[in-house]
This record gives sequence, structure tokens and C-alpha cells, in this order.
Amino acid sequence: MEKIITHYDILQVCHQASPSVIRAAFKALSQKWHPDKHPDLNKSTQQKYQNIKQAFDLLSNPKLRQEYDQQIKNKNSSPNKNSKELLNSYTFKEKKTRISVIV
Repeated sequence: MEKIITHYDILQVCHQASPSVIRAAFKALSQKWHPDKHPDLNKSTQQKYQNIKQAFDLLSNPKLRQEYDQQIKNKNSSPNKNSKELLNSYTFKEKKTRISVIV
């Protein structure tokens, strides 16, 4: 069974984390991985920052977070679904941008 890395994993918080904990985790990780602080770093670190930003954008919005949690719950109860297809297809309805999830 493949391991699914969620936005909670990216921000290194638990699923029950409060908005203030999510915000603090984002602040700490974004300061660590911000491209302006490390202009000499390669593309993978820039991608890491993008993933951190996308995770925060989703988890800081209560409506999107609720939908995302439901999607994770549905994935866990339906092992026949492809996890990459399921989580990578999750989109922001407000911004209409794709959320990439590392699997």
C-alpha cells in the first residue's frame, strides 16, 4: 500500500491542528525554505516552498479544509482508488489552480 503524503504532512502538523498552529507551522517552514533566503538553491527547494504555500492556502481556508479532509477520509475507505489521481486532482474552486501533492 502506498503512503499518501497530505498537506498536513507537508506542514508537519496533525489533522486536528488549530488554525493558529497551521499558521505558525507555515511561517516557520516558509522562512526556512523561502527562495529569497536561498537564491542559490535548486528547483527542488523552490518546489518544496510551493508545496508549503499550497498546503497553507488550502488548510487555512475552513471550507476547503473540510472538503479536503472529506476527500482523505473517502480515500482511506476506498482502497481501490488511485491516490495520486484522487489527491492530485483536488483543485481550489476560488483560485482555479491545481494543488500538487507529493506521493
